[in-house]
Amino acid sequence: MRVRLLFFLSTILIVAIAGMSSSRAQSKAVPLEAKPKIDAPRGMTQVLQTASAQEQQKILQQIRAHPELYPTTVFYAMSSVLFKDDKKDEAAFWFYAGQLRARFDANRSGNDSADVIIGLLNAAYGEPINQYMFQNIANLKN
Repeated sequence: MRVRLLFFLSTILIVAIAGMSSSRAQSKAVPLEAKPKIDAPRGMTQVLQTASAQEQQKILQQIRAHPELYPTTVFYAMSSVLFKDDKKDEAAFWFYAGQLRARFDANRSGNDSADVIIGLLNAAYGEPINQYMFQNIANLKN
């Protein structure tokens, strides 16, 4: 049920900010060998959540190498995968990076519904990361 909700929320967020994200991704010149091996970065959220551990590591490397090619929802999903893999500080980085990009895109779009979607994504992914970071505030300084 939670995976379906997250997929649904991800899809809504992608649709809400698709114009901005796609124009940014298309305007950047990236060498062919640097492009993600999976053809549809927008579907990466679901792929990342359902992939095997080995596939997840490959996908994570692709995202780390070129985060500008991926929509915000991928950062949220990435943070969840990393947190479950006990890479909590890196998970927090990607969660907050996703949150920052989502807020920037929402403000730029002027679409009030984007705020609701961001709130749902933060609620779906943020609780364990925020709890961890509040208990380990010193890690925020590193």
